Amino acid sequence: TLSRLFEETLARGHSNREDLHLHRRGGQVVPVFFSGGLIEYRQRRFIQAICVDISDRNRLESQLIQSEKL
Repeated sequence: TLSRLFEETLARGHSNREDLHLHRRGGQVVPVFFSGGLIEYRQRRFIQAICVDISDRNRLESQLIQSEKL
């Protein structure tokens, strides 16, 4: 999945994805928001990738949905 996101970033200049799951060193799976952008510097192309842990946001959204059901 990451390789496809990098390919998309190279082709379009940017990419975003919210339902990505990455593995930490200890093996824990973490939901992340991925944002990738293409940067050109000194005639070279680089991909800047930012991954933000959204596990707290997902947990809070779930709690909100449950509280609205009551």
